[in-house]
Amino acid sequence: MTGPRVSNARAIYKEFWNGGAALRVPDPVDLAEHVAGLLRDPRKARDQAAKARAMVEAGRGALEKTLFLLQPYLPRDGAGRTPEALREHGS
Repeated sequence: MTGPRVSNARAIYKEFWNGGAALRVPDPVDLAEHVAGLLRDPRKARDQAAKARAMVEAGRGALEKTLFLLQPYLPRDGAGRTPEALREHGS
């Protein structure tokens, strides 16, 4: 469950809300009602958790994919290594 203000990661939260992996709760009263509902219905809680887990798994590796796509545009040192490669190898 999330609160109404998620500006730091709105796109991700929107995917979770639309995919049934999270609920947007506008106020504390609604939070208590939603939590109580999940406690009364463990199957629903497990389903929501499974959806969230699947969405997180589907998003794994995004940083590596992004760096791979950016490689042609990153500056290189005299040996042809990018700054990221230098940090990884302690050079």
